[in-house]
Amino acid sequence: MSFASVFGQEEASKILQKQIENKRLAHTYLFTGGTAAAQDSLAMSLACALNDPDAKPEAALTPISKRIREKNHPDIKWVGEDPKARSIKIDEIRTLLGIAAMSPFEARWKVFIICRAERMTLDAQNVLLKTLEEPPANSVFCLLVESKDALLETIRSRSFEVRLKPGLDPMQADLESLRPQGLGEYRWDDFFEEYQTAAKDQLSKLLDQLMFYFRKLLVERAGQPEGAAYETARLEAIDLIYETKDALDANANQKLALTRLAVRLKRTLPNPDMLKV
Repeated sequence: MSFASVFGQEEASKILQKQIENKRLAHTYLFTGGTAAAQDSLAMSLACALNDPDAKPEAALTPISKRIREKNHPDIKWVGEDPKARSIKIDEIRTLLGIAAMSPFEARWKVFIICRAERMTLDAQNVLLKTLEEPPANSVFCLLVESKDALLETIRSRSFEVRLKPGLDPMQADLESLRPQGLGEYRWDDFFEEYQTAAKDQLSKLLDQLMFYFRKLLVERAGQPEGAAYETARLEAIDLIYETKDALDANANQKLALTRLAVRLKRTLPNPDMLKV
């Protein structure tokens, strides 16, 4: 099993990779610090590493990893994804635990990810605690928290904390370090130019970060006045990047694949506001 390191969170990634290699997994993880996007990416990488025997950090996404990262896998469940919701209620946690009690559909490990877990009500935390005390076999709970102090001490004591480094989300950090001017002028050909001869693992990480970035835009801009056209364009951009990764995995010419992607992204994202968080 290979763990896809998260940009800017290499130390946290190494800790999880080591636990997988040594078969010393915790049943419950607390991801603290960093950004919501970085926590999200780390949880996804963990779910992929546990369930995709063919996953390799330097390769394009396999079908299993692709489904996990699209949040379309029956054994990888997410709770609390709506950033506008003020709380995560007991019924949501009960539903999650009901799934946890069942045998997996196809995965080796069931992974349950609770976003902004400090929003769980006290009743929800108490219900979760009962399961964490005697967790189902081959199950992992990931609690992504802005502040772990809002969680019951008994939950914290039963969890392994993974501390993330503070900073920008992975894609923003990547853009700042590589292209300080960002993508406001849509110079996609310039942006991809230095990756035309880059190592496969470096290019794969960049494309992953682009997809995570567009997913973040979809979540954080949901319901904004900009409307459905922006949402459709961002979804199409994600599809274009997936297609490029698949083509590269099939040994397509790297330079031609990136040139084609740059042209299509220019056409798909004509308005600079489409890239604003």
